[in-house]
Amino acid sequence: MDGLYVLIASILLYFGAMRVNPVWVESLASSEEFNLSTNDDSDDEEREAQLDNVREMAQKLYVVIIFSSLITIPYSFIELRTGASPGKYVLGIKVATLYGEQTGRQRLAKRWLVKNSGTLISLLALGLGVGFLDTIATLATLGMLFGCFLVLTPERMALHDLIAGTAVYRTNDIIEYEE
Repeated sequence: MDGLYVLIASILLYFGAMRVNPVWVESLASSEEFNLSTNDDSDDEEREAQLDNVREMAQKLYVVIIFSSLITIPYSFIELRTGASPGKYVLGIKVATLYGEQTGRQRLAKRWLVKNSGTLISLLALGLGVGFLDTIATLATLGMLFGCFLVLTPERMALHDLIAGTAVYRTNDIIEYEE
């Protein structure tokens, strides 16, 4: 659900940015990055028009992906702060300790760092311009993606939960302590 929320927010941001400053949005995806060519030497205008349409769609998708990357980290802070992302809140579930007790900020921060490690490394790679960090970011992202399939095991916990010592419970089942 959260991925859908981020996608919708990214698309809305795209259309909003296009209304405010279309030149800036179009400059995010320069046409050189999407230089499509064919192997034949024909001057078929229809084929060129189709390639232009594909190039334009690829540029729009690229900008939406950039926007979703910018939205993902702040969006994930909601779960870091409350223990429940908007998607979890709608489903009536929340992050807690392994024993179903309310969890503290440190454990939520550890879970957040592990879960978002690929995105954080990717942002670091982008900021530093270090290419090999992109490979590490991709591996971390794939690790977290495949780690989510661990919820299909009897423990029903994703890799980031195993590492952080957390689990996801129905909100009503969590033992809350008064602070």
